[in-house]
Amino acid sequence: MKMTSVEDFGLRLEKTTDVAELNSLEKCNSVAVSRNIKPEDITERLKSVHSITFAKLQDDEVAWAVAVAEKLLPETHQDRLPAHLRTGKALNQLILKRWFLTRSGLEELLNTSDPNIASIFLEVHEHHTITDEEKSKLCELAGQKGIELFWHMPKFHDNRGIKRRQ
Repeated sequence: MKMTSVEDFGLRLEKTTDVAELNSLEKCNSVAVSRNIKPEDITERLKSVHSITFAKLQDDEVAWAVAVAEKLLPETHQDRLPAHLRTGKALNQLILKRWFLTRSGLEELLNTSDPNIASIFLEVHEHHTITDEEKSKLCELAGQKGIELFWHMPKFHDNRGIKRRQ
């Protein structure tokens, strides 16, 4: 199979020295962050990447994740965007995959997030214990902070009840 074009792709950031290399890539718009990354070691912001993915984030890692996002994500420069893309809002997003945050951890994430964060996508799995009422309150808090909060259940999440062809 031959790949003729790439629309966009994401990579994993293992060390802070990789930021310069990521910035040299034109089509990379998403990056996953390794726990090896220390906020105090970050000396350069990402340029074209507006989405950071954290996997298996726990309550005691929220401060680290917020600090990493603040140091890595580009500042939103609305004036540099084409007119049809200028929203006056931040463009950056956080994606949490297979997270293990409690309501308290999610509240901390929302309360301490950089104003440059426009949205947070939470991939939901059956191990999560956040109730619908808590989700509603968290969405309300996110709205007060100017952050869009998305609860997403992956399609591949649960295949029980699916009939298989034989």
